[in-house]
Amino acid sequence: LAWIAAFMLAVSMLNSLYRPDPTAVVSLLGIYAGACPDSGPAVAILFAGAAACTLLADAAWWFTDETVLARSLGTADEFNHLPRSMQLPVCLTALGLLY
Repeated sequence: LAWIAAFMLAVSMLNSLYRPDPTAVVSLLGIYAGACPDSGPAVAILFAGAAACTLLADAAWWFTDETVLARSLGTADEFNHLPRSMQLPVCLTALGLLY
């Protein structure tokens, strides 16, 4: 659990450079839940619920942002027509949705 949360922290910290992303705080909770032997199953359940909420927030951003919605992103050519400032957040959000 701690390794998954550490990966989430790395992705969310990069994504926070481009858009607000609460996943970094949630991933710290996951690192605590996985690494500290004192944490009980309630902390892991809290982490799972909070991670599900951030997944919903990422999906909401994906489906409501005008820049992403203007293109279907079905091909690489459509992705290349995104502004450069949006290409990395779109990739990081997709990566975050897959974890």
